[in-house]
Amino acid sequence: VRPNDVTYTVLIDGAGRLGDVKRAEEAFEHMKNVGVEPSLVCYTALLGAYSKAGNTKKIKATMRKLEKASLKLDSVVYNVVIEAYARNGQTKDALSTVKDMQYRGMKPTLNAYHAVVMACSERGDAKGGLSSLKEMQSAGLR
Repeated sequence: VRPNDVTYTVLIDGAGRLGDVKRAEEAFEHMKNVGVEPSLVCYTALLGAYSKAGNTKKIKATMRKLEKASLKLDSVVYNVVIEAYARNGQTKDALSTVKDMQYRGMKPTLNAYHAVVMACSERGDAKGGLSSLKEMQSAGLR
């Protein structure tokens, strides 16, 4: 039995949860080298690994690759990215990603909004935090 995208996604996700970004990347590259096309879920697992490691540069690079690929981004991808930016103090990127997500007709989750509000609070960005809190409430999230 040959490994498929689900098999590789499990490997990438597991390595990411352990904080082993190098292994996650190796599994991702191996997958492509043997001709297995990464699914959106697989890319999301890789983004999660980068998020846990705090590597927002790799998150940005992966998002650029996703935009060029024929995969349609979903709310799960956006929420992972928003939370990663927020956790790593990149409130402008988090807020920009929220806007991009909304522009594309998707809604951030309560966790994504919470991460943005907390990041704004920690950075002293009262305006951004209050704006996000109001958006969250108007979306019916509490």
